[in-house]
Amino acid sequence: MNNQDKVPNSMDDMFNLIRGMSNMPNPINRTEVETFIISTVNSADMGPETAICSGKEIYPVERYDDIQSAKIGHLKWVKFLEDGNREIISIGYGSIIGPKVINL
Repeated sequence: MNNQDKVPNSMDDMFNLIRGMSNMPNPINRTEVETFIISTVNSADMGPETAICSGKEIYPVERYDDIQSAKIGHLKWVKFLEDGNREIISIGYGSIIGPKVINL
């Protein structure tokens, strides 16, 4: 099962959020494209994930089952921005924050 496909559970998500805030994520890769930063980390709460940082905003865009998939996914998002794409879906945070279309 992919981390994105987990069944939402508000209580589990709340505990994961608290745990994630108290632990620093382990960096996997970080790339700058124009004014954006693509950051892929192994977070304590959600596991490997890629986020796009735009100014002070951070938008998680993909979660992975393992580190190798995260490395591949990171490169996909770098190319996505390099190709000029600016509309993303921020996947949110479990059942606490839902997905949202973002225009960077």
